[in-house]
Amino acid sequence: MRPIPPTSLPLRSDRGPLWLSRSLIVSAAVWLVLLGAALGSCFALSNAWREIRLQGFVELHFTRSLFTALEQAADRGALQGAMTALWFLILGLLVAAYAPVRMLFDPRELAELLVNRDRLLRAQVAVAVAFLIATIALAIMEPGLTRAQAYLLGSCALIGILALSAIASYLRRLIRSNDPRAEATAFAACAAASVVALLGFTVDSQNIWRPFALATIVANLLLLSGALGTFYLTRRAILYSNRVRAPAPRSALGGRLVRAALVALILPALAPIVVRAAANLFGHSGVTPQSRLNVIVIGIDTLRADSVDLVVPADGKRDRTPNLRKLAARGVQFTRAISQSPWTMPAFASILTGKYPLEHGAVSLSGRLRNREVTLPEILREAGYRTGSFVSNDYTDHKHGFLQGNEVFKEDFKLPTSEISSQGITNEAIVFLESHVGDPFFMFAHYMDPHYEYRDHKGWNWADGYSGWWKEQLDIENLVRNRNLIGPADLAWLRDLYDEEIAYT
Repeated sequence: MRPIPPTSLPLRSDRGPLWLSRSLIVSAAVWLVLLGAALGSCFALSNAWREIRLQGFVELHFTRSLFTALEQAADRGALQGAMTALWFLILGLLVAAYAPVRMLFDPRELAELLVNRDRLLRAQVAVAVAFLIATIALAIMEPGLTRAQAYLLGSCALIGILALSAIASYLRRLIRSNDPRAEATAFAACAAASVVALLGFTVDSQNIWRPFALATIVANLLLLSGALGTFYLTRRAILYSNRVRAPAPRSALGGRLVRAALVALILPALAPIVVRAAANLFGHSGVTPQSRLNVIVIGIDTLRADSVDLVVPADGKRDRTPNLRKLAARGVQFTRAISQSPWTMPAFASILTGKYPLEHGAVSLSGRLRNREVTLPEILREAGYRTGSFVSNDYTDHKHGFLQGNEVFKEDFKLPTSEISSQGITNEAIVFLESHVGDPFFMFAHYMDPHYEYRDHKGWNWADGYSGWWKEQLDIENLVRNRNLIGPADLAWLRDLYDEEIAYT
């Protein structure tokens, strides 16, 4: 009997992942990072284009805002995808260094796991249990989990189980024919499955529940292509590193087509560079202002109209807002200005959009200013203005939609009610103004201190004469619970504290 040539035998290793060559590890790392960046860019740009259409930037000719959104999406998507793939590699290497699980990185063990019918059945049961646990966890975390979503998770589990059967059937044919490619095939198939599971759920989690949407179909096709590319490259690299030559392609054209397809698959990783180049060529604004006056919006939360002194108070009366009076003296005063809502989010959303609350939709505690609404900072940014906002209320932060159109957005001043935030808002606003001298700018400064809880400020003695019991028990729950015990002196003291907050601000 003629001996089988050594080069045709699979390389066996009893030391876990050390059968992987350095060149293979580097090649796999580069491929996965580029693949992650490409997929992340595609998904992020798709979501950004959806928002651009909702906001109407194309119809409004807001080309600067359009390309700004695309640039941010490309950068964020590429970085997120690349980091996801990188963490996947690091985690794999760390796990491979742990002896009890090291065998899972040996292609011989993987091949035996999939070929043995009993072990294959246990693996399929493990997949089904994992998806069942995921369904229960989602049902607990998201009470609104629908029956269709549960069916979708079940379908994913079924696809995984059938895929394991198909791979195992292919491996049995290879082993029966004594084909040395069996182990490399097993490892490459697991690597491809990991790409789908990890990159799919991490980078494109928003599309999971929309299985028939065009964006989801495209995303899944990209993931499938990436998985097939991972399978092809990993299998080929293992066979060559083990000196087991893979069969030559049927034609040179076929090999070139495969390589061209793989290169095309990772080309979207260059999206940040391509988008920036397009922005330099076509990202000029379609909006030209007739004048370049600066715009500053100052919002003071819970400041009553009858507490603003726009005329000099009579002798002996408190002068609470002298700086506002100086500002008003150089401009126009509206003595009948009506807020569109009695609370923060819808009121400021109306100021920044020019719409009634029922139009812009920011009307509930769990709501937000929709991205499709065009805001004043977006319009001015499109006209070449530098834009910045400095806010101190939870309901004017980025989670509630007030980031739109701002190049600089600081919300570090959302402090507890007992803290003072006005000085921090002013300091940040001054830094912004000084950094944009000579440039037209928009700035929104939102102050919170006149909002409860009231504090006694040095420099004003209006509330100093009070010695009642509320001074030690001033909290909103106590006030509401015992409001029937508030006497005239207590009420006057509360008003004095409120006036001090206004004067300080």
